[in-house]
Amino acid sequence: MSDRARRVSILGPTRAWAGADEVALGGRRQRAVLARLVIAAGDADTCRLLVSALTPVADHVTVTGMGAVSIGHCSRYLGLAQAGAGDLDAAEATLAQAAEQAGAAGFAPWRARALADWATVLDERGGPGDAALAAQLRAEAEDLAADLGIALGPRSAAPS
Repeated sequence: MSDRARRVSILGPTRAWAGADEVALGGRRQRAVLARLVIAAGDADTCRLLVSALTPVADHVTVTGMGAVSIGHCSRYLGLAQAGAGDLDAAEATLAQAAEQAGAAGFAPWRARALADWATVLDERGGPGDAALAAQLRAEAEDLAADLGIALGPRSAAPS
């Protein structure tokens, strides 16, 4: 492994550098995975930047591929960034909003994912009543995912 500094940008186009050299990241799917990994890694400073960038557009639907593919409302990604920045109370409220927005819009796969993310944040927060609500949300997410024939992926902890 090189000693050169590594840098990732996920605001705007997802890009990465090793030292001064930009690294080829592949297509949209690979870039989306990288952005999600940066959030999951718990880089609180990057997550705080994401919170600032996503807050004004939280009610917008995220679309890639020239309008061909929707990946849900920005509020889901805002909630994940809030969790990564350590603000679990804000993340909980935002992910609840994301689940409601996805349901109202008929975006069932994104509702399932928002419910699962919301449950993970509640588990991480560990406040009164959080475990019971998290279990209820997770069961709803898993039932919805099973009905849709999709996998929610591995359960991940909210970044701290």
